[in-house]
Amino acid sequence: MLPLFPQGISLLATSDYVFIGARAAAHREPSRAALGCGPSSTVDAAVWYGRRMSEERGRQKLQALSKALQEKIAPSGSALLNRQGLKMIERLARDLTGENAMPGLRVWRDSAGKFRLQRPPRNAEIVVEWQRDIGAMVMTAEKHGEPRTLVRYVYDQAEDHFRRMEGEGELYDDLADALVEHLYPEGKG
Repeated sequence: MLPLFPQGISLLATSDYVFIGARAAAHREPSRAALGCGPSSTVDAAVWYGRRMSEERGRQKLQALSKALQEKIAPSGSALLNRQGLKMIERLARDLTGENAMPGLRVWRDSAGKFRLQRPPRNAEIVVEWQRDIGAMVMTAEKHGEPRTLVRYVYDQAEDHFRRMEGEGELYDDLADALVEHLYPEGKG
């Protein structure tokens, strides 16, 4: 038993529990019933506190294991693909709203994986969305009175970019063409 605080409060530490209180010296190993119930006396309060300390050590151990495994195991498959898709959505939204943004363009972030582009008073909309379930970026462009166009893009890991699922074409080029076609007809020429 070590003196910890003034006024006679002491500390008793065993391999499993930490006991704080004046009655720490009178401690006996707790029964299973005492561990399962809340504190009803000073010794029980110390047992209850010791159990919480044990849980905290367990949580720290799990967190350390998780960190070690994250360093050893490289992310792959759908987790990596999902991360790339969300990064691309973030980059596109940032490029469209930065200092060099197009005049009058409104960017609406519907979620972490989706945004909409509008330009008042034009009655048109472009939606770019990452669809995790199919592992593809989807761009939908719609102009009032005309049919909706939908283009899907898949991530090409070798070239580190999103390309059209159907063949030739790249996301940035197609988005620029859709902006001119649907929201900025002044850019044709």
